[in-house]
Amino acid sequence: MMPATTSFRRRSWEEPVLPTASGIKPIFVIPRDYVEPPDLRSIVDSLSPFIATPAAAQAMQGRLHLTFQGYDDDPRGLWDIPEARMFATQLEMQFPYWFFLADLRSDTLQTLALCVCALHTAGPGANAIDAKRFDDFFDREMAGLTQMWNTTSLSPTKLRRTIDRVKRYFASRLR
Repeated sequence: MMPATTSFRRRSWEEPVLPTASGIKPIFVIPRDYVEPPDLRSIVDSLSPFIATPAAAQAMQGRLHLTFQGYDDDPRGLWDIPEARMFATQLEMQFPYWFFLADLRSDTLQTLALCVCALHTAGPGANAIDAKRFDDFFDREMAGLTQMWNTTSLSPTKLRRTIDRVKRYFASRLR
C-alpha cells in the first residue's frame, strides 16, 4: 500500500491529499516545529479538507494515520513531553473527529488518548490513564463521530459497528 503523506513546512504549504483509490494510506505528519511553539490553527486548517464535504469525509473515514515528526531522538514517549501533550490536547479539542477518521490499525487514537488523558503512576513500573479525562476525551470524540455520521448520512448499523471497533481498540491497547 502506497502512503500519501501530507507534511508541513512553515510558509510552504502542501494541501492534504484526499485519496481517490482504496490502496492509498493517508498519513498526516505534524512536524515538531508546529508543536513547539504551537501552531494549532495551521494544523486544524490543514485537516479541515478531510471533513469539508460528505464525499471527502467518506473517502477518509477510518483511513487516516496521524504522526508527529521530530521526536525520534527523545527517549520519552510523546505523551511524556509536556509541549506535545498540550498540543495534542488542544488539537483533539478543536478537531474531535478522530474516532471517525483514524485508521484503527494505527497508533493514532492511542497516541492522542495518552497525550490528552494524563498518565499517573499506578504502581512499580506501571502507569494508568486518568479515567475522568479519558471519559471526557471519549465523549468529545463520540460527539465528533456522531456529527460526521450525520454529515455523511451513513447507516446507524455502520455507526454502531464503528463504535464497537473503537471500544475494542481501546480495550486492547489501554489495559
